[in-house]
Amino acid sequence: MFAQTGNYTEHTNDDFQNSVYYTFTPRPLMDGGFYDMDDELAALLADAHRVLGVISGMMPFIDDKDALADLVLFKESIY
Repeated sequence: MFAQTGNYTEHTNDDFQNSVYYTFTPRPLMDGGFYDMDDELAALLADAHRVLGVISGMMPFIDDKDALADLVLFKESIY
């Protein structure tokens, strides 16, 4: 089987009627040269880490966590 984001590996199980199953192994991100770490990317990662910390700190005070997750998912799907 072929996938652009990883590889499927076929396995056989001799214990259970020679059944066949597949496992998926994703390709590492750094091997493809998808991005280069520079100052701008490092600043964006640091800012994202800070914002995630703020959200994580506010989670105990949010009543309906599922509604917040739906709003964030909706916003990200639009972008």
